[in-house]
Amino acid sequence: MHTDDFGSYKRITEYHRRFVTHCAGGWVSMKGVSTNIIESLSAITRRAIYATWHRTSRRHPHRFISECTFELNEGSTEHSTLDRIEALLDRAFRCPLTL
Repeated sequence: MHTDDFGSYKRITEYHRRFVTHCAGGWVSMKGVSTNIIESLSAITRRAIYATWHRTSRRHPHRFISECTFELNEGSTEHSTLDRIEALLDRAFRCPLTL
């Protein structure tokens, strides 16, 4: 698990933890540890709440995170629209798109 140097993360013992020392000006460690992906997901989620959803439910945070993760992973212009729709259907219903 990659984290920053925030002290509360020391209590997480279920995972092997590597961290970046932000307080010393580090953003990527010598071993390639970075928190950029989770920070990007956080930014996309905040933007979606503000611009699209306006508010969220405490009962379904996993659904909002899943949608934002999909956008982060599939939002590249390298993917065609049909490929993105197929990936969405596959993840939502586990059924492939057939034409």
